[in-house]
Order: sequence, then structure tokens, then C-alpha cells
Amino acid sequence: MKKKIIALMLASLFLVSCGKKEEPKKEETKTTESTKTEEKKEEKKKDNIGFDGKVAELNDLKIEIIDYKIIKVGEKGNEYGSKPIIAFWYNTTNKSDKEIDPSIAWLAVFTAIQDNNKNMVNELKVAGHPDDSLIDTQDAKIKKGGTVKNAIAYELSDETTPVTLKATQGMDGKDLGQKNFEVK
Repeated sequence: MKKKIIALMLASLFLVSCGKKEEPKKEETKTTESTKTEEKKEEKKKDNIGFDGKVAELNDLKIEIIDYKIIKVGEKGNEYGSKPIIAFWYNTTNKSDKEIDPSIAWLAVFTAIQDNNKNMVNELKVAGHPDDSLIDTQDAKIKKGGTVKNAIAYELSDETTPVTLKATQGMDGKDLGQKNFEVK
């Protein structure tokens, strides 16, 4: 009788274990969850790309405009220029392992335009650096996660037409947005 009971218990254990769904191992669950998390982060990253008029957000970098100013000929920041300039002060943050410096990052993202010519797009020329205190940061290599302040200036072609700062993802890339800056 004891043999029958033991045999029945073993048989029922066998049947229960055969019908039982196999649960994924904890490591497999973690891997699947981390893959899903990474995919969500990538989607969010792509969604955050753009320019809201103050911050240009890209996958590899972020540029935040912290100030702008019109500087007349002969004034501090435009001592040697022959035209008034519009100067922008900004922070560049490196979000990648790529080699990024503030000046190249700005020039790769932004184009300054004064729409005062009915026949052509009037892209403004870069002027001399407007802030002596930041000359050493203009070509500094920014570490991943680091932020460096810099400034850039453009020669104005007139003193009334707003300057449109147009942001793109790379020089010929996707349009990220634009903002007009008054010059009066």
C-alpha cells in the first residue's frame, strides 16, 4: 500500500511539473526589461530633438542660448568691426562620447539670417569673437556630460530687420525650428 501511495505521489508530481508553465529566469526577465527600457529611452531621445527658441536639443549635444545683444561699432565686443553685430552667449553640453567643441557645435546647428533681400537668402557672416573672457573656450573639447560657455557674433546687414536664428540637425539636416531676435 505504501508503494502505491508513493507511486501515486510521484506520478502526480510528474504530471504537475509537466503541465506547469516554465517561468523565465530572472536574468532573462531583466534583459528583456532593460531592452524595453533602452528602446523607450531611444524613442524619447528622438522626440526631444528640436529648437524651442532658447534650447537646441540633439542626440549628441545641447545648446542653450543664455543671452544676446546688439553691439555697435567701437563698443566693447565690437572694437574692430566695421558693422554692428548681434552676439549670442550660450552653453554647449556634450551628451556623447564624440569630440565636440562649442564653436563647431554652434555652426553645425545654427544659421543666422536677416530677411532683407527680396532676391536671395541673406545669411549673416560670422564676426570677431564678442567676449574676450571666453576666447579660450571657443575650441575647448567638451567632456561627455560637460558644459562649456561660449559666445559668437554675426555682422548685421541693417539695424532694423530681425535676425532669424534657424536650427538644423547638422548643416544640411532636419529643420529643428527657428526664432527671430530683434535688433532695434
